[in-house]
Amino acid sequence: MDSHALTEQQAAARLLGALQEQDTLSCEEAQALLPSFVEAEAAGEDVDAASEYAALLRHLDICDDCAAMYEQLAEELEALTSAPEALPQTTLTPPSFFTTARQSENVIVRVLQGLRRQFELDLALPRLAPQLPTLGGGQSASLFTDTLSEVSGSPLVSISLIPSEGGADVLVAIREPAAQTRWQVQLIVGDHVQTATTNAQGMARFSGVPVTDVQQVRLMCVEAPGS
Repeated sequence: MDSHALTEQQAAARLLGALQEQDTLSCEEAQALLPSFVEAEAAGEDVDAASEYAALLRHLDICDDCAAMYEQLAEELEALTSAPEALPQTTLTPPSFFTTARQSENVIVRVLQGLRRQFELDLALPRLAPQLPTLGGGQSASLFTDTLSEVSGSPLVSISLIPSEGGADVLVAIREPAAQTRWQVQLIVGDHVQTATTNAQGMARFSGVPVTDVQQVRLMCVEAPGS
């Protein structure tokens, strides 16, 4: 597959093969194979000739839903590998592939099932600004601390705010018991957008965040390439 599209010759060959051979995979089985298939294709492997992907290729020829998921994963991997530091910065509307996994008065957790683990946190903080004057001497305030069991690996996420001149620093920690995964984190507060990658200790710090009268903080987190 070149540029995520079949040539006419490949398409004709696959269609003939699909007519001659039975589709042996369910959609669930095919979708479980897609991440490794997309990574192998991106690495330059000849996936068309690989026997372990033969059944998946037959399935993709006849299943529009799985073919659409393949396109999404391939585009996602291309975006991550070509510009890993770039995260979406144009809209606060979550992509349609994100599904709400948890919702309460103060927090919404959305999860995207794809090649890389991705999740969003929307924190409703109507009382954040009045608290700032009482947080003297750089004392931090915990905004959110919980294990996200909705995300594979159940990372522990902690978000703290530290008052500073001209705004505040936001400290984000994402940790897993048995892994040292790094995460690309985008912080969105109104029109203010900052992006950072967690360090070896799972920490990312955002400085100079304007939190006066803020009512919502959004974090968009994606597993960094190579983690």
